[in-house]
Amino acid sequence: MPSRRSVALLAAAGIVGLLVVCVLLRTGALGPADVERRLLERYASTRVVDRHGAPLRTVTGVLHTRASAVPLGEISAHLVEMTLLAEDRRYRAHVGVDPLAALRAAWTNLRSARVVSGASTLTMQVARMLEPASRTLPAKLREAGRALAIDGRYDKDTVLGWYLSFAPYGALVRGAEQAARTYFQKPARDLTLAEAALLAVLPRSPVRLDPRRHLDRALAASHRLIDRVCADGLIAADRCAEALAQPIVVRTVPPEFHAPHLVDLLIKRERDAFASRPLEVATTLDRQLQADVTALVRGHLNRLAGRNVSNGAVVVLDNASADVLALVGSRGWDDHAHLGANNGAIALRQPGSTIKPFTYAVAFSAGFSPATVLADVESHFATEQGDWSPTNYAENFNGPVRARVALASSLNVPAVRLLARVGAGRLQHALIAVGLAGLDKTPAHYGLALTLGDSEVTLLGLTAALATFARKGQALPPRLYRAIRFADGSVAKPPVAQPRSVFSEEVAWLISDILADPAARAPAFGRHGPLELPFHASAKTGTSKGFRDNWAVGWTSRYTVGVWVGNFDGSPMREVSGVTGAGPLLRDVLIHLHADEPPPPPPRPASVVSRSVCALSGDLPTPACPLRVDEFFVATNPAATVCAMHVEVAIDRRDGGRAGPGCPAEHVERKTFVRLPAHLRAWGDRAGLIAEPTRCAAA
Repeated sequence: MPSRRSVALLAAAGIVGLLVVCVLLRTGALGPADVERRLLERYASTRVVDRHGAPLRTVTGVLHTRASAVPLGEISAHLVEMTLLAEDRRYRAHVGVDPLAALRAAWTNLRSARVVSGASTLTMQVARMLEPASRTLPAKLREAGRALAIDGRYDKDTVLGWYLSFAPYGALVRGAEQAARTYFQKPARDLTLAEAALLAVLPRSPVRLDPRRHLDRALAASHRLIDRVCADGLIAADRCAEALAQPIVVRTVPPEFHAPHLVDLLIKRERDAFASRPLEVATTLDRQLQADVTALVRGHLNRLAGRNVSNGAVVVLDNASADVLALVGSRGWDDHAHLGANNGAIALRQPGSTIKPFTYAVAFSAGFSPATVLADVESHFATEQGDWSPTNYAENFNGPVRARVALASSLNVPAVRLLARVGAGRLQHALIAVGLAGLDKTPAHYGLALTLGDSEVTLLGLTAALATFARKGQALPPRLYRAIRFADGSVAKPPVAQPRSVFSEEVAWLISDILADPAARAPAFGRHGPLELPFHASAKTGTSKGFRDNWAVGWTSRYTVGVWVGNFDGSPMREVSGVTGAGPLLRDVLIHLHADEPPPPPPRPASVVSRSVCALSGDLPTPACPLRVDEFFVATNPAATVCAMHVEVAIDRRDGGRAGPGCPAEHVERKTFVRLPAHLRAWGDRAGLIAEPTRCAAA
């Protein structure tokens, strides 16, 4: 039995406590300014799901607890009922503090000479969640005062909803919704009576009754609760029997951890929204596609391991919406040996030749055409660093080449010479317009090397930029999420991005057609390589200086896919180009995306017309032109110049000179020669082209 002194002290403490509580309640000194906000900040987590609602990850706050704040109406009536019966039967009647329960607890504690009951109401437990403290008398009094203030300011259902959203249910699990999903893999609204009884007893002792470790204890406590409420006649006997007979299986699964690079990127970009602890974030991602692409990345990198290629990244975009359907940032988040937590989709790296399509698009917009002949010859350009003489990947020169072949074969020198004609400033403006941020220096800083990728871009940005061609010249920023849902039922959606017209539909179609042309690609890459797919697809590869970055971006009428392979530590790969490195992975992803149905080719705009041109000069052919090809032109800018490279000359068979006026007809032979402009003649001489004779034969 407690001593008289103990009884006196406890009685005095009780009287003092009642006085303090009354004063606090009267002055409102403990009224919380924003209970829900503080609870969300402390305990709430956010479910991140894919576009179909499949879970990707649960993002926790500073305390790393997993609570999902859901409206009271989304919680099973069984759990609401059992919680009130287990924790606070007089909840609807008291004012936040239950005097009867307090007196009963005081008497029990006095008889036991120790604290065995705290008489905490649900409201007091919510108050304790706001400011957890050791269970001392002063703390208990502050808790009671805060509970009185909460009850005076908020309705009963609101406070009950907070309790069920944030109460502890074992370890880091908080809230009924998270507990139901953790232990039973179902939402809280679908709980049975037996499952509800189990969850209802857990907050009494979350550690001792943790069902993952002590299911027998938790079940015994839940059965006692069912027996008690049944004995009191609060639940029908048949329902009690059914609940007691139901087998309870706790099936905990490891936390979902899908698409970590995309989720982390989303958290950084939407920092303010996540700070408000939304209930759910619905991403644009397709979880199954993400898993499939991840497997393709790993398999591909395994095949390249012998060439010092340790990592890769892939972005898949839906052309119509710019939704990111898959974003693989590395071969594996937990691949610490290869810095797998780095996100290759947003790392700034040199894009190599993947910038060339924009150079040609700018040129086509300025009046050039796929038939325009560009000089692939030794060339010199003055730069701030001195003389610059660009070379091709194959370290050779091809002389006069049509723009179609120059772009499809990714020839460096024609691209540089073309940019010299249209201006680096115009290309820089176009790159910024399609969303490639960071190009904030002067055009002179980048110079003509800009067309060869002498800048830095991200894979995500580059993929979205090249999707402009698949979208008929309309640029759209990539979209990572579709909606953010908050506990109060409100929904935030991303700003609606308006398509920005950067290139005309005709120019976009011409670029896509060239990059889907296997014959135009053949001079540099041969036929039947990884970029020649079984359906219409445009593709462009790129390799940065020193073989440190390897790119391939391809698009169909439905999707645009970007691929990067390389090493996060910056070490060079061994003999890996865009076609041998990133190209095969691009092919695999595109084929996977269109496994069910091949994509239709983009329809040719009515304003794009076909004309026959000389294969060498790109001009209208003459009878002297030995080879002709069909080429596309914008109707307002058709081929107009007649070929001047092929000339027919009368030759005297006797000495090979020009046939003079007096040359007998039986000795005259007409031959076709190539007449190159001055800047191509040195190449023609080295290529062994026979120049037309300049002298006349003797009469």
